[in-house]
Amino acid sequence: MSFQPINEVALAQAKEAVDRHPLRSLDAIQLGSCLAVRQNSGGKSVVFVCSDRRLLDAAVAEGLEVLNPTE
Repeated sequence: MSFQPINEVALAQAKEAVDRHPLRSLDAIQLGSCLAVRQNSGGKSVVFVCSDRRLLDAAVAEGLEVLNPTE
């Protein structure tokens, strides 16, 4: 498991994500943080976990593997 602080990289990823997807601000930060983790993962698999359909759709569009714990 990896933890990503909200830093300039995560915020930049969030800004780009909100420009591409109809996301609320905190959802964009969650997605941007995961994208920052992927960017720094050294090629390791990153799984985005949430139960919000719009956010999951955006994560899939960004090329992330997703997991919806409610399904």
